[in-house]
Amino acid sequence: MTWKAMDPARACDLLEFWINAAWPLTRAEVGALAVAELGWTIGAEGTLSNPVDALSQPAVLTSVIPDGQLATLKFWVSDVVKDPGAEAVAFLDDQFALVVREGQRRWGKPKLLPGRHRSAQWDLSGGGRARASRLSSSVSVEFTTPSYAQVLRKLGE
Repeated sequence: MTWKAMDPARACDLLEFWINAAWPLTRAEVGALAVAELGWTIGAEGTLSNPVDALSQPAVLTSVIPDGQLATLKFWVSDVVKDPGAEAVAFLDDQFALVVREGQRRWGKPKLLPGRHRSAQWDLSGGGRARASRLSSSVSVEFTTPSYAQVLRKLGE
């Protein structure tokens, strides 16, 4: 079976787009930027999608803090793989390793996080965080805004 994945440089370029945005931003402001600058789309329910990279999961997940500012933005950088076989495992492991390698080149050595899934996290100079995760059926990346990353640090995360 053949699966698709974003080029690791493309995945990190997208993260850097969000890293360099003028935070704080609301979900609506993030949506407007994503549509205008990245070619992403907003669905009928206000959900953000990345159709540009043509992956099997185009959804972009966002969360906000109580004052309405964006907290996190997460998107897939590989297809969602439904086959649990060795070929699928190798594909996902390779994609995760490539994204982590590119992230390390840009942001330095990541912190490897404990947990059910493998994750690499970078604390960024602007106060935000970037994370790459090797999930059971895909690889994703997540950006945590500077204001929400500050909250997480105060909580000991």
